[in-house]
Amino acid sequence: MKRFGKGDGGFTMLEIIAVIVVVAVLAAMAFSSMDRNDETVATARAIESQLRFAQLKAMSDVEEWGIQVTADSCTLMYNGIASTTVFMPGESTSIYNFPSGVTVSGGTGLIEFDYRGIPSVGGTELIADHSITVAGSPDETITITQITGFIQ
Repeated sequence: MKRFGKGDGGFTMLEIIAVIVVVAVLAAMAFSSMDRNDETVATARAIESQLRFAQLKAMSDVEEWGIQVTADSCTLMYNGIASTTVFMPGESTSIYNFPSGVTVSGGTGLIEFDYRGIPSVGGTELIADHSITVAGSPDETITITQITGFIQ
């Protein structure tokens, strides 16, 4: 039978510190994800998707396609008029209503794309990047790059 002497068994200080560091990192990741409002993030991603859809429609057509963004919804537009035959991806209508408690506080208006995918707001090509702010905790910002129409 083996006898354990003084210093045998237990954990070393290095092992204990390693476990504390791993637990601290996991706790920090969990708390940081709790700060985000999932509804706000989901709405921002949905608006990005709708903008990309309108841009793709415009690039496959000679007419302008766009999105009319208001404080509580966005609408797919064809030549400045709400589309009645083409619907938003995943929707049964051309209108996407934001979940209750989620609003757009900046960057509202008609955002259109021409056949080259170049964005314009209110009928004027962008001379600077355009931002849409989805209000939440924290806010989510969508940026449309001026010449390329890149949406991020």
